[in-house]
Amino acid sequence: MLLTEHKSIVMDKLNWALRPIDDLKQKHQPVCGQEALLLLNCVTESPFDQEKCLRFLQSLRECVLSKKVNKFVIPSQEHASEGAANKPPS
Repeated sequence: MLLTEHKSIVMDKLNWALRPIDDLKQKHQPVCGQEALLLLNCVTESPFDQEKCLRFLQSLRECVLSKKVNKFVIPSQEHASEGAANKPPS
């Protein structure tokens, strides 16, 4: 599988996992998923670039405020096979 295909699959799964709680009821597209993914990936980078991550945090905060997101949820274990973001085995 190509890296770009893998990234696309991971992004789809993360967007599903990070969708706002309101989306569980309304079945809308994930909100602020891209911003959340950029922040999460930033904090995993080595060397850690705090200034860069703070910019991503600010971007996520602006998205949350503009879209009026109240809460994000991570699906329970029963939904893990449907695309929840899981920690890879060590």
